[in-house]
Amino acid sequence: MDYNDLKSLIEELAQKVTDLSSQVAASNQERLLDAKALIAMGIPRSAVYNLFNRADFPTVHIGRRKFVRSSKLYEFLDENGKQLDA
Repeated sequence: MDYNDLKSLIEELAQKVTDLSSQVAASNQERLLDAKALIAMGIPRSAVYNLFNRADFPTVHIGRRKFVRSSKLYEFLDENGKQLDA
């Protein structure tokens, strides 16, 4: 294996690592969270159920269960956080 072969192998591996990192980041943003997950994050139980019952909270319904995408939860909290404290 000469220098050019080794260089191209390293570049190929670096590209694969970059692609995998992008996939992992994208999958983390699309995680579905249920009420138990939000409670485990430290949000009080009553606040969690109040959120899930709000009309403007971005829930995803699967069967009878409600979920929120983690990215949508963070967006919602950024936009409405001060209103929720009041």
